[in-house]
Amino acid sequence: MKNNSLTEKEEAKNLYQYGMRYYTGEGVQIDFSRAVELFHQAAAYDFAPAQTSLGMCYEKGRGVEQNYSKAAMWFKKAAEQGIQYAKMEFQRLIDLGYEPEKEINETEEVSVEQSVEEAEKCFNVGLDLYSEKTSEVNYKEAIKYFKRAAEFGHARAQLYLGNCYFDGKGISVNYSEALFWFRKSASQGEADAQYKLGMCYENGKGVPQDFHEAAKYYRLATEQGEPFATTNLALLYEKGKGVKKDIKEAERLYRIAAIDDGLAQYYLGDIYYQGKNGVKDWCEAAKWFYKAVDSGVDIASYFLGVIYQNGSNGIARNMSESIKWYLEAAKKGYSLAQFKLGEIYETGNGVSCNLTEAAQWYLKAAKNGYIHAQFQMGYMYANGQGVSMNGTEALRWYNKAAENGSIEALFKIALMYDLGTGIKSNKYEAVRWYKKASDKGHARAMYFLGFNYMVGEGVEINSYNRLHGISLIKKAAQLGCKEAQSDLLSKGIRW
Repeated sequence: MKNNSLTEKEEAKNLYQYGMRYYTGEGVQIDFSRAVELFHQAAAYDFAPAQTSLGMCYEKGRGVEQNYSKAAMWFKKAAEQGIQYAKMEFQRLIDLGYEPEKEINETEEVSVEQSVEEAEKCFNVGLDLYSEKTSEVNYKEAIKYFKRAAEFGHARAQLYLGNCYFDGKGISVNYSEALFWFRKSASQGEADAQYKLGMCYENGKGVPQDFHEAAKYYRLATEQGEPFATTNLALLYEKGKGVKKDIKEAERLYRIAAIDDGLAQYYLGDIYYQGKNGVKDWCEAAKWFYKAVDSGVDIASYFLGVIYQNGSNGIARNMSESIKWYLEAAKKGYSLAQFKLGEIYETGNGVSCNLTEAAQWYLKAAKNGYIHAQFQMGYMYANGQGVSMNGTEALRWYNKAAENGSIEALFKIALMYDLGTGIKSNKYEAVRWYKKASDKGHARAMYFLGFNYMVGEGVEINSYNRLHGISLIKKAAQLGCKEAQSDLLSKGIRW
């Protein structure tokens, strides 16, 4: 494996910063003992700030038993590297009569070879338990072996232990702890750990979100051939996050990752589908979407359906193929494909018109939270298309669409209350919903709201409301509402 570890300075800095989080309680509960452990690891790289912090911990008895001689020893080490605070504290302790403790090199009970052998043995036992996935108990047992191997410095064990903390397998989710073990593994050149560190930085898990750091770790893993890291690095280049936006570089990286990663195949297809690289080529897009489908990327099926439905850029229109691919995606629960099938059956596009079938597909998409399908179910229940007319159900689905941001659904609810369509008429509720839609710029809602203000329906009748109503109708006319324009013309009012 290509050695791609971080420099000792970078590793020491990472360990020190991680220790400071536990020392100060930044994003985690204060834990002086954990801080001291991390400071020791950073100090092993001769990192002066960590040595200074250790001096402070021993001096104040934080996380360790108070020991002025050990404090003097660590302050001396940091002072020799030019840390002024350490020089002052070291001299102060000397003046108080505390000599720095001499370091003692403890002899390990087992040889390095035995340690490596023990670590590998523990890791393999843990891996067997982890891979069985039969119960939560197995994960808990696996963690014990991973931890033992990780403490011996086994890079893969450190990675797996990090994964357990990250995914909450056998232990509560703890992103900070996952990050600690990913760092240790990554510092030994473990590509998967470098990839996971990139994910932590990209998504702000255990650390503040930092796309630049994410790109750095993805690049380290990419140089070792980790395909998922390569895909994620390509995405950063495509979006210009943490790196300068570069579609050509994104495409190059996707091609490398596409050998092993279905998502990279899909993203390559998307580049050609949308012409992001300046070349809109649906034949090339379809080629990569087919590969992505074979790799299990369900969304690619949907885009094959779109390509065959529209038939352009070198692909002939073929509704049979389109429906086939929409069905593939829809069966996997992809709401956009379910909605498209609803449209196809509603309009009879390539099939016989079947409103019942259309309603069934719209309902699937609506239940999956797709806003346009929720609106469409409201419409179908309101008009008895493919389902029995039911004002209560229409209102329920319009409400769901409105909650998800559909302005048109706000207007439809207002109309139902205004006209008493399928529900009891309520002018006050109508005005309330017209206002919601009007406030979001819906021209027809603005017109109807203005009309209600003018005639005093759902509002008090007075001169102010009449003037306000005319103002709303004028604004609706300016926004292009034909009904408002016609109404104003009939009254001889200009807008």
